[in-house]
Amino acid sequence: GKGDPSTRRSANKTMADSEVAIEIEAENPKRAGSKSYDRYEKYKVAKTKAEFLELGGLKADYKHDLAKGFIKVKGEKTETRPKRGKRNEEEEEEAKKKPKKEE
Repeated sequence: GKGDPSTRRSANKTMADSEVAIEIEAENPKRAGSKSYDRYEKYKVAKTKAEFLELGGLKADYKHDLAKGFIKVKGEKTETRPKRGKRNEEEEEEAKKKPKKEE
């Protein structure tokens, strides 16, 4: 197929996605007695997405809780980039020296 960089990137992301460190709200926000409440009680101790799924969390739960802010992603690759406007120029210089192709 075509080497579309966007599809390649997202494929990589989902693989690494399960390894990403997450933090789940300890206070169960679901309705007590509901199925999602029971699942939440089990998966809220998860430290990664893989663990979340192992503990009985559904992909739909993950999406929903992430959107609601019950799950916070700690290990996102983007988080390591400094958010302030000041770019790390030394690092960028280093990157320029190194040949990009490592395939």
